[in-house]
Amino acid sequence: MATNNFGRKVQILLTIFLCLTFAFPTTSAREKCLKLEQEVPNRYIHFEGMSLNLTVEASNRPTHQIISHIFKIFTQEVLGYPNVDVINIVDDFDVDEIVTRLSGPVSEDHRKSIPKSVINLEVWVPPHKDMVDILRSTTVKEYGNLRSPITFGWFIPKSLTNHIMKIDKTWRQDDEAVQWTMFKNKDFISAFEISNQSLRLEVEKYFYKQTYYCSDTTFCKSGYFIPDICMLDNCALLLAPHFNGTEFIIDHIQRENLKVKVLWLGDNLKAAMNMINATYLANNINKSFVVLNWSPSEIIYPESDYISINFRQCNPTDTSPSEIIYPESDYISINFRQCNPTDTAAQPLISINEMCPYEMWKIEKLMWNKLEDQAPVVYDTQLRRYGLRYYKFAGSSYEDMACEWLRRNQNMTTIYWTIPTKRTPEIHIGGIFPIQSASYKGTGIVHGAKMAIAAANKLIFTNYKLSMYVLDGQCKPEKVMKAFIDYIKDETALRTLVGVLGPACSETVEPIASVSRLFRTLVISYSAEGASFADREKYPYFFRTIGSNTEFMFVYLELMKQMNWKRVAALTEDGQKYTEYLSLMQNLLADNGISFIANVKFPRERKMLPMTPYLETLKKKRSRIIIADINDEAARSVMCEAHKLDMTMKHGYVWFLPSWLNETWYNTTYYNQRFNESIDCSMNVMVNAINGYFSISHAFWAQDDAIMQENKTVAEWKRSYHEKASNITSDYAGFAYDAVWTYALALDKLIKHDPEALTDLHSENATKKLVKYVQETDFNGVSGRIKFRGGPSRFSTTIHLTQWYNHTRTVVGWFYPNITDNTTEILGGVLRLNKTNIRWIAGQVPDDGREAEESCALAGIAHALDIGCEMAIVILNVTIFGLLILIIMIVILQYKKKMDNRMTKTQRYMQQLGIDPDMTSLTDLDKWEIPREHVVINRKLGQGAFGTVYGGEALIEPENGWVAVAVKTLKMGSTAEEKIDFLSEAEAMKRFDHKNIVRLLGLCTRSEPVYTIMEFMLYGDLKTFLLARRHLVRTKSEEYMEVSSKKLTSMALDVARALSYLAEKKYVHRDVASRNCLVNVSRVVKLADFGMTRAMYESDYYRFNRKGMLPVRWMAPESLSLGVFSTSSDIWSYGVLLYEIITFGSFPFQGLSNNQVLEYVKSGHILDIPSGVKPQLEVFIKSCWNQESKKRPKATEIVEFLANNPQLISPCIEGPIAAVEMEGTDDLELHLPGEFRKQSSVTSRHFPNGDITRSQTLHISADTDMIQLEHVCPKEPLLKGSASFGGTTGYVHLQSSQPDLLSDSDIDYTQHNTANGGIYTKCN
Repeated sequence: MATNNFGRKVQILLTIFLCLTFAFPTTSAREKCLKLEQEVPNRYIHFEGMSLNLTVEASNRPTHQIISHIFKIFTQEVLGYPNVDVINIVDDFDVDEIVTRLSGPVSEDHRKSIPKSVINLEVWVPPHKDMVDILRSTTVKEYGNLRSPITFGWFIPKSLTNHIMKIDKTWRQDDEAVQWTMFKNKDFISAFEISNQSLRLEVEKYFYKQTYYCSDTTFCKSGYFIPDICMLDNCALLLAPHFNGTEFIIDHIQRENLKVKVLWLGDNLKAAMNMINATYLANNINKSFVVLNWSPSEIIYPESDYISINFRQCNPTDTSPSEIIYPESDYISINFRQCNPTDTAAQPLISINEMCPYEMWKIEKLMWNKLEDQAPVVYDTQLRRYGLRYYKFAGSSYEDMACEWLRRNQNMTTIYWTIPTKRTPEIHIGGIFPIQSASYKGTGIVHGAKMAIAAANKLIFTNYKLSMYVLDGQCKPEKVMKAFIDYIKDETALRTLVGVLGPACSETVEPIASVSRLFRTLVISYSAEGASFADREKYPYFFRTIGSNTEFMFVYLELMKQMNWKRVAALTEDGQKYTEYLSLMQNLLADNGISFIANVKFPRERKMLPMTPYLETLKKKRSRIIIADINDEAARSVMCEAHKLDMTMKHGYVWFLPSWLNETWYNTTYYNQRFNESIDCSMNVMVNAINGYFSISHAFWAQDDAIMQENKTVAEWKRSYHEKASNITSDYAGFAYDAVWTYALALDKLIKHDPEALTDLHSENATKKLVKYVQETDFNGVSGRIKFRGGPSRFSTTIHLTQWYNHTRTVVGWFYPNITDNTTEILGGVLRLNKTNIRWIAGQVPDDGREAEESCALAGIAHALDIGCEMAIVILNVTIFGLLILIIMIVILQYKKKMDNRMTKTQRYMQQLGIDPDMTSLTDLDKWEIPREHVVINRKLGQGAFGTVYGGEALIEPENGWVAVAVKTLKMGSTAEEKIDFLSEAEAMKRFDHKNIVRLLGLCTRSEPVYTIMEFMLYGDLKTFLLARRHLVRTKSEEYMEVSSKKLTSMALDVARALSYLAEKKYVHRDVASRNCLVNVSRVVKLADFGMTRAMYESDYYRFNRKGMLPVRWMAPESLSLGVFSTSSDIWSYGVLLYEIITFGSFPFQGLSNNQVLEYVKSGHILDIPSGVKPQLEVFIKSCWNQESKKRPKATEIVEFLANNPQLISPCIEGPIAAVEMEGTDDLELHLPGEFRKQSSVTSRHFPNGDITRSQTLHISADTDMIQLEHVCPKEPLLKGSASFGGTTGYVHLQSSQPDLLSDSDIDYTQHNTANGGIYTKCN
């Protein structure tokens, strides 16, 4: 039956024997198929912490699909597994491939080895396959036969067999088989050939979109397999289903040399058969067709309408009857030739090792073997055999057909396919009880827990059963840990273990509460009161239905206040977890003026050593109020010694002992005899010793009239409990009862919200949800309200203070804590004492051991503050000490503020110089340091702003010997700012290494005076060099070559190369002029004076945004207007330098003052170029002075231009050679405050004729460094001569008109060329 033809009814004869052994998951959105009397609980599958679906794989065979969907519906609705899927696969009858798929991928990680499908209900096993061998070393298991075997065969419809009787006169229609040798008869073969062209085309239309079902071109052509024998002769046509799985027919035809060709039609086989049959019958055509298929099947249906072809058999001895071919009289058989390895007849034999496809194929059920453990309910299900004869399936889908069958056979499936003795799933609680501990009466606790189990099963659980394991922990850590390990090591038990109930003692809880997080197992204790379990990171799965003993702190505090006790002591066993709350209580008591005078500890392993020394310690400290949180045995020893030392209540001592001590713990006679103790006090003595001791405990029960979980009063529950527990009752039974209910209510929520989590209660998902549900618990139990308020402990609403007297315990106080509803904080509380019931054996309330108060020197302060004298003294000392510390801190802060201001000022100054304020760059200068003894100074070259410039020699590299050097010095006693100014030039020079840049050779900074050592330039600066050779311009002496066009051009080229190098390094010089270019012995010009050099960093320019001194006559317009410097502004200055070269040192803008030059250039004017300059040079210089900086040539372009024109620059001196205006002819002396270095405030005005027209003294205000322009800025160039160096130009101070350029700093930026000794004028 074609899978794409579900619209019509499909009639299938199935004789199916179903043996279900499992089921598989996927959630179906369809309505339920079956109507069951009671709801089935959901079940889920988990493997290695992962949720699994039960996935059934099914081929396109209708039988396979229907059986798989029957399994799916039955497993979901009857067995309760909602997650069952049926997935489609391609089945080529390759059993090895199926086993590999069901085994899953091979991986060391088990979670990665889970197969995509876990069951196949219809696996066809060929006769030659041995499943034992196939399944060996796999994770797949065989679960028996699905139904009786099937066989492949060739079938001919009986309605088209008339031609057979004509060919074989002995054959009758009653015969049910035809011998395979007939397909060697030409007349017989001709009847099975489709000779009609139109009919053959109709058959070929069944190819799906012209896609051939046999696409293997090795054997097939156009969808046909045609043997060589059929190329020259007519052959019968064999119609077959899919190629995959039936390809054996090719080998069969070739082996038997049959005249048969094959056409595969896939799912369209049945439709093609019906069409051919109808055509032949309607047209009375005496032809037939033969089909390859298996039987029983929906293709060969009904089988009585077909005859088969008898081939020789592979195994003639197998003649057992079949349930499928029943009754045999309704079928004809196919005789196959036998597989006989000894047969040497002429006819070829099929080897025994061959496939023997016409033998019976077993139909097996295979399943992933992990489902035996992970889905036991499915595995245990047994689907008993039930034969379906001539059953008609109808429906629009396989799932509808499966549902119809299940509805018709619901009684059979639910009775025969389910587990005969079905049990309700159980969930267990692992109980750990102190059964052999006399203090707790563990058996009584067990009775309380079992009553909760019974009530929860009755009132909550319907599809599940809650059970409890019981193990004895004996309140011993090793026993408790062993019990816990017993629970978790059993994987089967662990799978259904929701958590642990218990243990009782705080000492035994800590180990398992800590390790439980490794196994994601909840632990709910019913009596462990220790304070150390509040850490949720360390104990994330721990809870308790009894309150923490940290609540007792507030009871003690209120009791001490009411009794006016100011001193308290403790006696405890070393290392005991229960007493950890005492450490917290010390702080609480101290905050309220109560002294915790001692916490005496005795060793745990004391081996019955006497308690005398520990009690004597307490007595010496006058401890009268003693908290002794100790166990039974220690309590007997302590109180016996207390009697001997007169430390009982009769003698004015108050003892607090635990409430959980056994009722007859003081019976020394019994314990001495039974447990070989050696307490030498009789029971009567012990009674007198302990009379009057107090205990603090959580209220064990709620009010008798309170309604608890079972909708009955607490009093009614307690009566039931006493009836069931007989004489063995425990006060802790109520806490255990409520702990079980805490588990039950959390489980109930988990079942309702995520039932799948029950399959793995220790998965991260299940455990997180259980913890969440426990934290949300809020119900009224027999012990009171159970609510955890975000922590591990429930809070007691009432805490009892009891007193023991003559074998009777009486409640004498009730403490009601102030607790919030959703936090773990306790805000104190109220203690109500029934003082009339308290017995003071000494006749009065005992004192706390305080001595009589002495006179107090600070009585007034103590009285005013309502504190003790000692506290008043402490407060006074603290106050005095605090004031002293405050004064010291104020002094330190003021000093720090002063130093910070100084440092800030220095840093700002360094930033203005372009130096890293963290001093790392200056620190880098250390590697330039050379020993001072390696420097010899032998002459003075000049005087600079910072000190004297000397000539001398230095031993820079010993292997190169002594070399001539120039040494700049910093005058002694210079400030830090002056030193930074001085070293800023060296900071820049250390980065440069170029033949046309003066090299820094070393530094001497370790002592004063500081030296900067540079290479010596014999001929000094270029300006002086040119001025000194002006007379050579008009002579033709031998010295003329020094001023030739070639030499001048070479000098200009040297400077251009230096600028090109600086531009490449992203530096701007800002002071390019002839005075800053030095000439060495080889007449090579090198750029010097880097005091104004700045790095451009990320941008292509440097913005000068502070007040300072700058060379106005050499500056570009954008520098004058905006304070912006770039490589283009250096090119403008280079143009002015060219003017100096061609005029042999003429002063730029002669006749104009600095201020006039400033306005002149800013208005767009440039220097007048001498008339005798070559036109090409004139154009070149003017390009350097282009008003748009981007249009000026780059330094690299200048280098290339001058290199290509080696004689471009020639002297051009207008007028007499002595007519040049020298810098300094208009000299102006400035007498200014100290911060204006090298300037004075007395000005002398000189006119060209040398007469002084006026002299004036300027008085500069001390609070400003600005000077009015009309007072300071001369109208003519400024010049101050130097003994060794030529004059310099005037420098003008610029203050930008832009606001952001006005506020950067007010630190003066003074002159940089100390060697030249020029005047620097500061103007607004």
